[in-house]
Amino acid sequence: MSPRTEHAAAPVERFEPERLHGELVEAEHLVRYYWAAACVEDREVLDAGCGVGYGSALLVERGGAARCVGVDIAVDAVEQARAAHDPGGRLEFRVGDVTALDFPDDSFDVVTCFETVEHIDAAAQERFVAEAARVLRPGGILIASSPNRSQYPPGNPYHVRELVPDELARLMRGAFLEVTLFRQHNWLASAVLDDAAFAAGDGAPPIEARKVQGRRPGDELYTLVVASDAPVEAPPAKAVLTHGLEVRRWMDEIDRHKREHVRTREALAATERELLELRDRHSIEMARLEKQTYWLERGQIDLDALMQRPLMRFAFKVMARLLRIRRRLTGGG
Repeated sequence: MSPRTEHAAAPVERFEPERLHGELVEAEHLVRYYWAAACVEDREVLDAGCGVGYGSALLVERGGAARCVGVDIAVDAVEQARAAHDPGGRLEFRVGDVTALDFPDDSFDVVTCFETVEHIDAAAQERFVAEAARVLRPGGILIASSPNRSQYPPGNPYHVRELVPDELARLMRGAFLEVTLFRQHNWLASAVLDDAAFAAGDGAPPIEARKVQGRRPGDELYTLVVASDAPVEAPPAKAVLTHGLEVRRWMDEIDRHKREHVRTREALAATERELLELRDRHSIEMARLEKQTYWLERGQIDLDALMQRPLMRFAFKVMARLLRIRRRLTGGG
């Protein structure tokens, strides 16, 4: 959710689990919260830019947070969060600006902020990090993410400033002594499971996973960071699987675009051929006119004077009359 200085309604980019359930984007969003959940047991947590609250609820229900307050600038998002998750006791949702948090100093043990910093400019990003440091207790940790601008598809109209890994680390070091980067990327997976695990959804027990292909750090789609004023134990690696149907859908989509690309290339080739033919005809006609002009100039023929002669005018009138008669005879109008 994009933090703004006003609470007016505006177009936003927002992940909604019910609408996007089972798609890869769901796994992308959930895995960050599952990963952070390892750090929140019995702790008080601020989920900055909570959107519709699915992550805040996960930190309480799966991570065992003693308390989680979700904050978002969008009134409608907070209303959806309250309606969907029945806050009370350990879970709370508030309207607020992550760059000007309405909490006293030293209020939380953990601050999470996923897919939010890219929605604000550089100055606002610095204000957010300073605010997160202010509301964290000594030894508290900030866990945040940003799309990696060097790898993330360009052109998202809702993103103001995506950060490459070095920029994210530098942003955090402005307020925290300990800064560690982590890498999030999408992988295809094949799993062997018993019947119970095969049938289970989000409640399935963790499974061991191995990766057969590596990537260079910096080539990740999203960069995550754990920052603190003291050394902390980082969460262990985590993966969330989704089904392969979306992969098939995207492969079909890619094939469709390829076919369209082929048709476009064929149309462009045909147009290029037409342009070449027009250019050749134009070149031939220009050469013919230049040749005629050459012979007229060589013969020192004054065209204007020639056209004024009665005989030439009569000849052109006769030719015009003959052409009209020919068109009538041949049905040309």
